[in-house]
This record gives sequence, C-alpha cells and structure tokens, in this order.
Amino acid sequence: MKWSLTPRTYVFSYSSQLTQKALCNGIDKWYTAKHGHENPELTFLPRIVATPKTIAILSDDCLTVDPGHETNADAQKAFGKDARCVMGIWPTNRHFGLFVLHIMRTVTQRLGMMDHASRVHFSLINDLQLVTDSYFSEMKGKKANYIYWTGASNS
Repeated sequence: MKWSLTPRTYVFSYSSQLTQKALCNGIDKWYTAKHGHENPELTFLPRIVATPKTIAILSDDCLTVDPGHETNADAQKAFGKDARCVMGIWPTNRHFGLFVLHIMRTVTQRLGMMDHASRVHFSLINDLQLVTDSYFSEMKGKKANYIYWTGASNS
C-alpha cells in the first residue's frame, strides 16, 4: 500500500533492433546506476517492456518472476545472500498480448468494473490470470535473462 500511488510505467515498441541481451543490459545498467541499492519493492522500473521479439516483466504484485532455485542460488553467490530477482526478460512473439493483459489487470484493480444500472461489480482478475498463464506456458524453457536487486550501495 505504501507505494500504491506510484505511477506505473509501460514501454511498448512496434519496431526495435534491440536484442534480448541488449535490452537486458540496458535496463540493468540504468537500474544499477540509479536505484539498484534502494529497495526491491520500489524499483522505478517499467512493469512491462515489450519489443517485437522480447518482453521484460517486472516482478511485482501482479506477476511474480521466479528464475528458479538454481538461478537464484547462482545470483546469491555472485551478488550476496540478499539478491532478489526484480525483472525477467524472455524471447516471445506474443509481446502485445502480455502488454495489454497487464494493463487491463492494472486498470481493473484500480478502477474496478461495474454495471452502473444494476450495480453489479465484475472482476477480470481471475479470467486474465488464465490467459496470462497460457502466455507463460509458451515461454517455459526459453532462455531468459534476469535483473537482480543486490542490496549493495552504488555510492
């Protein structure tokens, strides 16, 4: 709740020459230089970065990015025991769908959906989760890149 009024940022590109690795390096360089030591809950990173062949997803209250035990253990060896994944980047051709689903979920959470004539409240959250799960099942097994919060000061 503390940061619930922080604006949510989304980045979408219809055309981009950035590779998955270049996108990851660019985001990681900015994050580490600006906010990488402050707080893993308030990263100032966009919730979604969608390019024609790649999607970057922030690990937040909407979607949790879990690289798996082995990858997290390697990150903790490299960055320290407090290392925590804040974003994952995957190759995908369905970047627009994930982008839109995430925005729909965020808007529904903030504003709600109601038929004012009958005063009936609707929820898309569970329906959107089912569709989102199908997108993620397509990304399973694909090479992903991850950005970690390290807890270390960059001063």
